[in-house]
Amino acid sequence: MSPLLDPEVTAQLASMAAAGREDFVERVRQLYRDNAPAAAQALAVAAEASDAEAGAPAAPALKSMSLTLGAQALAEEGRRLEAQA
Repeated sequence: MSPLLDPEVTAQLASMAAAGREDFVERVRQLYRDNAPAAAQALAVAAEASDAEAGAPAAPALKSMSLTLGAQALAEEGRRLEAQA
């Protein structure tokens, strides 16, 4: 898992996988891999352009994904940009 993920959540996902829920854990990881990069890119572009309004749609999605998986660093960035909107 990514170093951005909270160690507690990473441990919970590892425990679920060890308990036979590999399919669920892989779906969670794949959803994050499929969706987080685009949301993070949209936020980065908006931040670079100092355009909080442009990043506003991606901020809640990224924050939700990040909080769900415990990716605290990404959640913080989403909250920071959302607060600027």
